[in-house]
Amino acid sequence: MWNLLTVNADEISIEAPQEKVKVAIIDSGVDYTEDIDVYVRKNFVPGEDEVSIIYEDICGHGTSVAGIIAAKDNEIGITGINPNVELYSARVLDAEKKAPVSRVVDAIYWAIENEVNIINLSFGTTTDSPELREAIEAADEAGILIIAAAGNSGVVEYPAAYDEVIAVGAVDAQGNHSEGSAVGEELELVAPGEQIASTGAFGGICVVGGTSMAAPHVTAIASVLWQKDLSVSADFIRSLLAFTANQYGDSDEYGYGLVDLEFALSQYDAFKANYSEEDLAEAVEEAVAAGELQENEAEVVVFDDVAYVEGSWYAVEHTGLLLNANVDNMGNMIYLSTTELSIVKLGALAPDTYWIGMKRNAEWHGYMNHVPTGASSEDYYSNYIYAYLYITEMAASMNNYGSLIASVNAECLVHTEGCDCISKMKNNINSKFYSAGIYKQKDGVICGTVSWSKILNGLAVTNRNKALFIYGLALHTATDSFAHSTYEGRNRLDHEEDCMADVVDYLPNRYDCAEVISKRLVLNVVSAKQASIADYIAIQSVYDGSFKMARFGTYVKGIDTNAYNKNTTFLNQINKNVN
Repeated sequence: MWNLLTVNADEISIEAPQEKVKVAIIDSGVDYTEDIDVYVRKNFVPGEDEVSIIYEDICGHGTSVAGIIAAKDNEIGITGINPNVELYSARVLDAEKKAPVSRVVDAIYWAIENEVNIINLSFGTTTDSPELREAIEAADEAGILIIAAAGNSGVVEYPAAYDEVIAVGAVDAQGNHSEGSAVGEELELVAPGEQIASTGAFGGICVVGGTSMAAPHVTAIASVLWQKDLSVSADFIRSLLAFTANQYGDSDEYGYGLVDLEFALSQYDAFKANYSEEDLAEAVEEAVAAGELQENEAEVVVFDDVAYVEGSWYAVEHTGLLLNANVDNMGNMIYLSTTELSIVKLGALAPDTYWIGMKRNAEWHGYMNHVPTGASSEDYYSNYIYAYLYITEMAASMNNYGSLIASVNAECLVHTEGCDCISKMKNNINSKFYSAGIYKQKDGVICGTVSWSKILNGLAVTNRNKALFIYGLALHTATDSFAHSTYEGRNRLDHEEDCMADVVDYLPNRYDCAEVISKRLVLNVVSAKQASIADYIAIQSVYDGSFKMARFGTYVKGIDTNAYNKNTTFLNQINKNVN
């Protein structure tokens, strides 16, 4: 990873501290992944507080920021600079990476209440808001170190422009000031900000850039320095970063210079011995003259062979679950753009927006029974695994042929011969679509239509984009099944009384299993293929037996007898027989 080499953070041995530095990432959320531990989450986007954490970060921005800071050193994806931090994720940016200032302000006060040490803000505005300024001042008075992206429009934006904030600019792999990276006297430090590989959705890697990705490099390095002694002040860490940075260019473009973790650690003790909140400049000058402190005059490491495709996502191999499906027949890497991935996530959000009602729209919410309000004659058993396969076949058909055709079949096996559960499922799935878009449904009644143009947030209405959205619908079905059809012992997890089904820390293995299916689904998206029943069966690699799934084995057998016979031990373990 060239960016870690540039800031000398690649070979630093960082032991887990007894007390972790608390880092708040105020951004677009952080997708659930086994590669990043999020200690506390808070979703500030109105109406989306119940969005699954599997795909809450629609644009992928916050997840990339988190990866640079804290992705684990576990041979999965990338490794962040400091996996030992305690992450607090505040989701304020929506699918379009936008947020009103009031939402950001609320998140800053939330971070203050949680007594975090560092706040990372990888976005900005050209408007100097009194409310934002007041919140930043409050965070500073609370002893929080605030680090923000300087901006990519040439001028230092707010909140980075405030005196209380470290404004971070970007450099490229040659150490040069990045085109568009903000310049000005407010600029304090620079860090890598072009062609940065970081954590992507569903266990993949994305390639990102901008000052928004430079800022988390500084945040992570600050956290490594601070965890040496949490009793030191934010000003001490800020001053140490500035003194040990590699200054090799004009201050308006590079500030105090390029951050350097290894050098900062080498100077930590001497700097601490000479640190003073008053007359610091004079104390440092005297210490340098006396040979007690050294200035950073190292040559900047330059890389000429960085060839990442920026704005892309690709899968990585992981314990046999993710095969090398991102390589075509000629051996060339196949990428998803971050925009394509965001469309999949928009599809994953859609059932909770357009087809409300877990029981009335069981096929779209991974629920085991379809129970329309006041229509008991149309009740039927809903095979959530079958629904997942059927919807992905529709997506593949739309991608490859421009039509919504699906033919996958199954047996009910719960009812006697002649049962029409499967045909009812097909009809209910098909009934949501019409040529120009989808139907909205509330309380079991169609209440309007939504055009493809609106569904896709103004993006081009192409067969590929429609297919991506439909794949997202299947993603919702698959991941929701681990909430809506899950049993602990004899009882199904409740959604109305104790709401334990939606508590992330309750039976957390459910999310590990959901992540496995999510990863496999996205590989089907890449290849524009129908999903396989193997996607569900693959969860046996992480399943820990802490919960059961309603009719899981029965539903598998109804779709594929051979798959059932080959996996009977696991299926008997996870299956919950219910009427």
